[in-house]
Amino acid sequence: MPTWRAQYNDGNTLPQFYEGREVAKYNDIDRTRLSKFTVIGDDDKDIVTVHLTEGQRLIYRIRVDTYQDGSAKEKVTLVGWQETRNGANFQSLTLIFKDHIEVANHFDPKLKWLYPITLREEEKA
Repeated sequence: MPTWRAQYNDGNTLPQFYEGREVAKYNDIDRTRLSKFTVIGDDDKDIVTVHLTEGQRLIYRIRVDTYQDGSAKEKVTLVGWQETRNGANFQSLTLIFKDHIEVANHFDPKLKWLYPITLREEEKA
């Protein structure tokens, strides 16, 4: 399962895991200072880095398709950004599958993995 690393505009980083131990949770990310967000593969290599500029907000979710017994059939990592410019909503989304990557420029509720996210309290700003 991919992990992540947040980098702030002052150069400091916040890894999800360090030396095999979880050190941070998603809610620990300070979105007001975030400049880069990297998704890291099981082999500890960077898969995708999202560069954020002022006004862009991080999008990051793990989406899971399950069997009837609740076990995971497929997991997809969704990462990207959203911003509002002149009243219009813009997004850049990357979906990381086990064997390939897809890119989209907006959520689409008709597509299995691209339904819109529900903001968590810490993401509302």
